[in-house]
Amino acid sequence: MLRYKNSIVREKLLVYGKTVDGSEMLLGVPGRLSLKKDKDAASLLSFKMRVDCTKERFCEIWVLSGNKEIFRGIPDEEIYTRDYSGTCLEISARCKISLLIDNEVMPQKINNPSVSFFSRKFLEPLGFKLKSSVKKGFGELKAVEGTSVLGFLNSFLSKAFATKPVIKSDGSIYLLSEYSPKTNRPDESKLLKAEVTSRNYEAVSEYVLKDSVTGAYNMHVTNPENIGVIRRKYRDKAKDVDFTVSREVRLILEGFVDMEVYDRIEFLDERGIIESVKYERDASGDKTTVCFKT
Repeated sequence: MLRYKNSIVREKLLVYGKTVDGSEMLLGVPGRLSLKKDKDAASLLSFKMRVDCTKERFCEIWVLSGNKEIFRGIPDEEIYTRDYSGTCLEISARCKISLLIDNEVMPQKINNPSVSFFSRKFLEPLGFKLKSSVKKGFGELKAVEGTSVLGFLNSFLSKAFATKPVIKSDGSIYLLSEYSPKTNRPDESKLLKAEVTSRNYEAVSEYVLKDSVTGAYNMHVTNPENIGVIRRKYRDKAKDVDFTVSREVRLILEGFVDMEVYDRIEFLDERGIIESVKYERDASGDKTTVCFKT
């Protein structure tokens, strides 16, 4: 991946851990590492490395690339393996968003909750804060047994503001409808591979809409472009007409390229919002895979 005079060059990555008794320690440099960031999900880290400790139980893990923290989260699983050459530690961890997934809301009903009330009551105790210029709430919000905090948050924003949350690594939560994405322009010289997939099966040749007076499906809306096949769909409302065919771009870049989901990316002649980012380290070096739709 990254090479200089035929030798593999790796990014400077360091893994740190905090034990349940509050002790913090440098675990070292990971030999293998994967960090996956996806929309609507907790970032997932997994790594394997040689260590001196054998019985530590960690409550927090973080990774630095140079002086920048690229991950901080909670270990889900620790595996210690011992052989003649020493001890290896393998950890799977999720970022702080996992707290919103794993914690549940007490069953209840709330009428017209405000943004500040919801944030103070359900999010801030877990280290998050909902930020919005819109203050008032709307409608009845209901939590049944087993409702996660994240599910309750999604329900609140969907019903009150018809939007979704954008959750950042520092605990800040924004309304997607208000979020101002950062624009990333990766170095083109780092490109290892580019793949563009067109979802041709999404193309619709014609929509037939229901007449609001007679109730009959007799209003025809034809795709202005010839898609080469007949693919007809029926809808009740004109707002449901969509002739868009999505294109997904997958870029593999050398090294660790710092990008976040929900932010914009501009690369060569492609533009879009980042859907996922995956950082990987293995024997061949370091690479970053980013996926977005145009």
